[in-house]
Amino acid sequence: MIRLALQKDDRQPMADIASEKGSGVDNLPSPRHLRVFEAVARLGSFTRAAEEVRLTQPAVTQAVAKLESQVGRQLITRDARGAFLTEFGQKYLVRTRRFFQHIESALTEISTAEDQANILTKMFRITRTQMRCHVTIARAPSFALAASEVGISQASMQRAVRDLELNLGVVLYRHSRSGMIPTELGYILAHWLLLSLNEMQSAAEELSASEDIEPDFITIGVQIMDPAPFLAVVMEKFTRSNPDCSIRVVNSTYDDLRQRIRLGLLDFIVGVLKDESPDLFQEPLFRDPYVIAGRRGHPLAGVEIVTPEQLLAYDWIVPNPGAPRRHAFDHFFQSIGRIPRTSIESHSYATIRATLCEGDRLAILTRSEVLADERIGVLERLNAGPLRPTPVIGFTTQAEATSSQRRSAFLTLLREHGAELDSRV
Repeated sequence: MIRLALQKDDRQPMADIASEKGSGVDNLPSPRHLRVFEAVARLGSFTRAAEEVRLTQPAVTQAVAKLESQVGRQLITRDARGAFLTEFGQKYLVRTRRFFQHIESALTEISTAEDQANILTKMFRITRTQMRCHVTIARAPSFALAASEVGISQASMQRAVRDLELNLGVVLYRHSRSGMIPTELGYILAHWLLLSLNEMQSAAEELSASEDIEPDFITIGVQIMDPAPFLAVVMEKFTRSNPDCSIRVVNSTYDDLRQRIRLGLLDFIVGVLKDESPDLFQEPLFRDPYVIAGRRGHPLAGVEIVTPEQLLAYDWIVPNPGAPRRHAFDHFFQSIGRIPRTSIESHSYATIRATLCEGDRLAILTRSEVLADERIGVLERLNAGPLRPTPVIGFTTQAEATSSQRRSAFLTLLREHGAELDSRV
């Protein structure tokens, strides 16, 4: 049997993740300035905020001014009655509070029970440099490359992350062949820090949106056996109406894509819906039944009803054990207690398609996949089945994710085309 498999890096969870989607690491405002801004907004007073954060009033005024300068928009106005948020300042405050909530969640998860009382103190000691360094180490292939990406020496990076480790009182790193990499707790911290950074990235996108400047790309994760025909229609419609916005498609395994979307590196995952997770939101779009397919003109193509016994005479291309299509294949032939020859295993649709065209092999595809190839006269469905279970195609996002105007427009197209396909089942 021939098995065609993807190579996968054996490093820890985020190590092989490239920066498909901006994470706001480079443009992160000072956490100290964000803390001052939140205090002024909540208390409605520069004086009271100065008392809470233990700074002088001029220092608080300067911190807010620096933040406004970096953001490029006024956040707070002041008069004799106190300090008040501008319209954009109200939106920015929401993002700022989420920024700190994610960090607080991280420290709650990685700290011991005895340290829970000190979480806020530790949180406000974390610096911008420490956040940049830790997240970059978790994402880069090696410590040396991480230092290069941040733009500092390895010695300076090591000091920054050791200070972070000392402040939090948690072992965040261990040594490996590629240098210092995060421990399991270190990866948990990096996960939450990336969510924090993405809040600031979203704040920047909201600023752009208010100036009629939308994000210039959308990042979609699709599984190896992706719903290509469905996505092709949606992407064509979207790019035609949004010519200045590109779409980045990341093909990977389901588990890897879920990790990426949790880190904010993807806007959506589109594909077969699987197990639910409380931190992710799933929405079904359409049912995409499995069908048995062969080349155009296959000997069984004209048979009115193809039986399982007839299918035993042909060689098959199947996915690896554990895949939903493999489960459907095994379940279908259980009724006769025999399995046909399967000489090739592959998850690549391009490989399956090309191989089917070269002979009389058969494979399990989805209805939408075969429809596209039937239109161009390449593949043909057999009158066999039904196959169970029926896959449901949908999209996955972060449970509390907020969408820009363009992302919302893309989701609308997904829903519209999904409803159209579902009505044909």
